[in-house]
Amino acid sequence: AANKSSLIQTDGLPLLESYEAMNGFSPRVRTTAARYKTAVILNRQIYAGNILQDGKIHGDRMIKSTTNSFDTFPTEGREIDVVVNDGDEIIKLETYADRILQFKRNVMYLINATRGAEYLEDTFQGKGIVSDSAVIKTDMGIAWANENGCYLYDGEKVNNLTDGLIKDSDWSTHVNESTDVVFYPLKQKIIVTGGTGGVDIYAFTIYTKSWNYIKGKLSNLKTNFIVDVDNDIKYLNATNLFKWDDTVSASSNFRALTKDFDFGNPAARKKCFKFYVTYKASSDAHVKVYFGTNGYNLTADETGTEVADSKFASTNVDAYLTADDGLKSTGGEWKQAELKPSSSINNVYSVQLHFKASDEVPLDFAINDITIVYREKPIK
Repeated sequence: AANKSSLIQTDGLPLLESYEAMNGFSPRVRTTAARYKTAVILNRQIYAGNILQDGKIHGDRMIKSTTNSFDTFPTEGREIDVVVNDGDEIIKLETYADRILQFKRNVMYLINATRGAEYLEDTFQGKGIVSDSAVIKTDMGIAWANENGCYLYDGEKVNNLTDGLIKDSDWSTHVNESTDVVFYPLKQKIIVTGGTGGVDIYAFTIYTKSWNYIKGKLSNLKTNFIVDVDNDIKYLNATNLFKWDDTVSASSNFRALTKDFDFGNPAARKKCFKFYVTYKASSDAHVKVYFGTNGYNLTADETGTEVADSKFASTNVDAYLTADDGLKSTGGEWKQAELKPSSSINNVYSVQLHFKASDEVPLDFAINDITIVYREKPIK
């Protein structure tokens, strides 16, 4: 026993790292646990917002886990307080292009996470959300909606998708606290539910950058939406499972409005001579065409002024008859109608076209393009 040594032989260097160096936080922190309402994963860390930690609720605090330890939230050194005590709370976090989008009710904060320390890159007032279901990640970025509009952050800027396309009053009436925003990857569409009972939708097509409105499409009582493994949108009501289907069908409720064209110069007066509309329909389209000027509020009842009897371009074949149901059949081929105003469109600043069903519109009816022939007048 007297020959035993108290030395311990090692094959490497002595351990010199401290607990804090090994784990990224001090051993004296009060807790590493946290509960939260929203979270995202970025750079092998979880960013959590609106947290309950150490018995206290921090509604406007964001905290991040240690790297590769997704359940470890030290109370010190990992908190990210962008703006505190502003009377608002974090509702949703999303991430895109190494940025964190922090949504509160009245504002969206864009946080840059490309460096070691996160920092506030931009603030977007009026672009918050009411509920977390009003935000969705798409192939093109993060989309969300509130009563002020529908937005898409593409990694560089926030784009207003409703600006100049939907009237503010129509949009604010549509969006409510139960509004859901859904991305339909198969058709590259952003769908925004709303209206009374959430049964109506506005659908934005990313390819064409245009909106469609469909009334009474959804069930009144429904769950949130999911996108399944087949990229189909589904939801439940009290008794049934529904799959979103936007297959074209014949309808007597068809109605379409163009934007109010000012031709890039709203201060100049114009004279409009003709409207060229390229469309197709296998039978009579049953679509009437009207126009309004200078921002006139065109509605289902206030349709505007109907165009006159017109021919297909460079032919003597009827393309439009006012005494009949409007646009005539093209035999299922693309043809261009040369639509003439029924009264002079002179000394106007803008003009808008209105297409409205006069009977059941065939399912293959489609409009490809619209051309307006006009002349700008000098400013006096």
